Amino acid sequence: MRGIQNILRKMGRGVHFVGLTAELIVQLMIAIWTIRFVPFRVYGQRLKSLPGMDPPPFQLARDVRRIVDLVTPIMPEQSKCLICGIAAK
Repeated sequence: MRGIQNILRKMGRGVHFVGLTAELIVQLMIAIWTIRFVPFRVYGQRLKSLPGMDPPPFQLARDVRRIVDLVTPIMPEQSKCLICGIAAK
């Protein structure tokens, strides 16, 4: 029974990873568009952390970092650190 639970947990984690990857690709494209066409004074206010906002769980933050490292080399636009930071946030 434990073997089946471990397999299901790993499958669920894989589905979660694929979902995060798709979401991050969309966010990277939005960030690239924002950097190109929107003045910094407009989107700069949204980059600030809101008071009372909790940091993400450690595992989620680590997953996002891994996905950013995997996805940025294959993006059509060269993703700089500002673009990756906006997308990850």
